[in-house]
Amino acid sequence: MSVAEMRMLRRIIRDMSLEVWNMAENKTMTLPAHDGLIAGLAVSPVTGLVASASHDKFVKLWK
Repeated sequence: MSVAEMRMLRRIIRDMSLEVWNMAENKTMTLPAHDGLIAGLAVSPVTGLVASASHDKFVKLWK
């Protein structure tokens, strides 16, 4: 199941991961996101893509 396919809430976890909650199925998925602390998170309402930015100097797009 891709991140874009879910109706979700997102939260940043202390271990530099991203937790995605699929509200329709009441399931969570933890993604190992970055090697540094996550500083920002954004979601496109058009495409459903999730962008995460970190102190590791990377921005990652999640589908």
